[in-house]
Amino acid sequence: MWSAPAADLALTHGARSCVSCRLLAVSLRDQQLKLADSLSSGAVVLSFSESLLKAGKISREFSVVRAPLLTSLIGAVGLSVLDQAREIFRVLALDFREQRFQILSAFFFLLLASVALWRMAYDLSVFAGHRIEYRTRVRGFSWLPGLCGVIAPLGMACALFWSSQELGRQELPKEMVVGFFDGGALPVDAEVIAAPERLMIGAGVAFAIGLLVAVLAALFRPNFARSQSSGISDWDILGHKMRYVVLGMLIFLIAFYAAFPVVVPQALGSVSIFLQFVLLLGFCASLITLFGDRYRMPAITILFVWAVLLSTFNLNDNHIIRPFESQGDTRRSVKDAFDNWYRSRADRLEYERRNEPYPVVLVAAAGGGIYAAQYAATVLARLQDRCPNFAQHVFTISGVSGGSLGAAVFASLAKLNAPNAPSHACVLGRMNTPGEMERRASQILKRDFLSPVVATGLFPDFLQRFLPFPIQRFDRARAFEAAVNDAWDQTMPGEENPFKKGFLEHWPAPKEGVQSERAWPALILNTTAVEGGFRVPIQPFENGGLYGPLSGDVDFQSYIKEPIGNLFDVTLGTAVSLSARFPWIMPAGSVELQTIKRIMYRVTNPDRTDLWDEWFGTRIYRRLVDGGYFENSGVESLLDIINNQREELDPLYAARERAMVNATKDETPVTKRFSLYTIVINSFQEKVDVYAENHRQGISELLSPIRTMLNTRERRGYEAVYRGLQEQMLLEGRFPSFFVLNQTDFRFPLGWQISDVTRRLIARHSGEPQSALVRDWGVLEILGGVVDSRDKVQRIGSFLNLSDNSACEIVAALHNGPRDALKCNLSWSEIIKRSNASTNN
Repeated sequence: MWSAPAADLALTHGARSCVSCRLLAVSLRDQQLKLADSLSSGAVVLSFSESLLKAGKISREFSVVRAPLLTSLIGAVGLSVLDQAREIFRVLALDFREQRFQILSAFFFLLLASVALWRMAYDLSVFAGHRIEYRTRVRGFSWLPGLCGVIAPLGMACALFWSSQELGRQELPKEMVVGFFDGGALPVDAEVIAAPERLMIGAGVAFAIGLLVAVLAALFRPNFARSQSSGISDWDILGHKMRYVVLGMLIFLIAFYAAFPVVVPQALGSVSIFLQFVLLLGFCASLITLFGDRYRMPAITILFVWAVLLSTFNLNDNHIIRPFESQGDTRRSVKDAFDNWYRSRADRLEYERRNEPYPVVLVAAAGGGIYAAQYAATVLARLQDRCPNFAQHVFTISGVSGGSLGAAVFASLAKLNAPNAPSHACVLGRMNTPGEMERRASQILKRDFLSPVVATGLFPDFLQRFLPFPIQRFDRARAFEAAVNDAWDQTMPGEENPFKKGFLEHWPAPKEGVQSERAWPALILNTTAVEGGFRVPIQPFENGGLYGPLSGDVDFQSYIKEPIGNLFDVTLGTAVSLSARFPWIMPAGSVELQTIKRIMYRVTNPDRTDLWDEWFGTRIYRRLVDGGYFENSGVESLLDIINNQREELDPLYAARERAMVNATKDETPVTKRFSLYTIVINSFQEKVDVYAENHRQGISELLSPIRTMLNTRERRGYEAVYRGLQEQMLLEGRFPSFFVLNQTDFRFPLGWQISDVTRRLIARHSGEPQSALVRDWGVLEILGGVVDSRDKVQRIGSFLNLSDNSACEIVAALHNGPRDALKCNLSWSEIIKRSNASTNN
């Protein structure tokens, strides 16, 4: 038996043991929880690692076929996103009978490119099996090669579908078709009606090609398990023998397009040429990535850096302008050239006998690619067909970009056909068919100027980016010049081609007392200097006195003139090309620029010709781009002409100048010899409401500077037009004659090929004087709204009214006969006055 103290001690020890057990249990539970937390965290880390590993495997699968995949994406975007691409599809649909070969060729190369891209991706997947363990491959991604072959056909199908929808929107509203104008609206014939259906059929064919490639890809998927043991045959597209065949085809196409840049590309069409490029780009990119992956080197990156270095050090610039020595400087100052031109007009004396100022016309033709060329040429040619004396009243045309091409076409046709003759009556009624001048101009400009640029740009000129030396024949700008030359030769067989002759030969300054049998205007083709940002107009006038002392502008001939020797010149085709080098499609042209130091050294050391070049080392080049970079309307150059002739145009100004020179108070106005008419051929964008709520635009940090520069360029043209409007109002008390192409309701793509329906829309905006003979103001209320009207019918009618009444104003000024029928009471100024009066009432 225990004693009482012993019992107490035992109880105390037991209690302590129980407390220790509880503490031990708690400690074990805490450790279990910590272990569970650790295991859970480890599972999360393991799961995340597995996800990263799987993402890496997926990325590797895409990396294996990255070359054909990216190439197919480039093809799909190029066919579907660009406005010019969809315009080409509309051309093929509207000119279906004439373009059958191009259509068949386009679908053939689409099928060939799609199958080739699929097989490239297939071969790359098989090749990857030799360096990637089968167990690490993502089996579900065996469909990637098929995706590479399907993307391009789907892109083309979408483009054809969108083109069909856009073509349907090009038609005018029914109110305009039944119309109130004698000029009518967009002619709706069988071709126009059938075109959307043809485009939908084409979309179905493109989709069927994509479906066919998808079926083939599903039937012949790469077997990752066998790819490690079995390779591809020598005659697969990336096989050893087939490589030489495809590379031989590439070399042949480059040489062929460089040697024949016009005829063959125009036969195949831009779509077929682009698909050829997609096919061969995918092939070359696949070979390069295959080589890089095999030797673990970034081959594509190395090639890209190589091309950037060549361009940075200017080692392969093949866009050099080819000037030649002129046979003599025939240029005169603007004042002397104008005086001689004025005295040589065969109908001048008739206006003097009637005591009327002689109508002098200045023309500004805005830029915009082929649609601007078509618009400028159609407006001017139609006025010439109506008024045989029109060309002899046009002193000069200032052109920008596509407007320069249209101006050059009209001036060249006028040089052949427009007489310098006594005054004739104009045709006042409807002309049921286009006149001879308009028909010839349309025949020249309806040709495809885009495919030669595309063929040379995507093959020879693209190869040039990787060569360390320039090959001038690879220049895509020369292909454009060749296309212009060929268009004239095909339309005017047997006639001398003015685009192959020197620019200064086109309009030699009239000599005093000499009257030419023909009448054609002088051309001012505007370009922009890359380094200085100033205008460099190509013109037949001397630079002295034409520009203000602070403008910094210089004309092209002075820009490239040698300090000793004859004046240098370029062909008319080159001058047009320089004025039309808008971004990316056409490259900047390089010209040699003599430095002041070299000029001074040559003058002070005329006998040391052996040291001229050695003293200053290499030659210095400056680049010229599209005149629209500086100002896209062409009005700035006309303002220079107007300011140069201000004494003639503003008698009070002349009197004040005479009084200041003679230090007398005699301010008797001089007799005004001529009256100024300014024609502005332009396109119109929807009016910007500065107080409207602005939409938020994404990527503002990156794109805001670019958007600002582009919008500023556009607004600078509007500002120039407004200044020209003010000058015309101050000098003559009337507005310029505006021919405005409606860009608000109709889309005119920026490029070098347009469809027949686009040409018809342009023709309808080119002025119908008889349509200006509107009998009642109520018609104006229906169809003659202000140009920024939100009602589509009124807005379209306003644009048509504007061009029709501008044409009527010019015809009224030149018509030799009764003018009672030519009311032209709905001119733009009258429209504004009556519209304001109607609003106030």
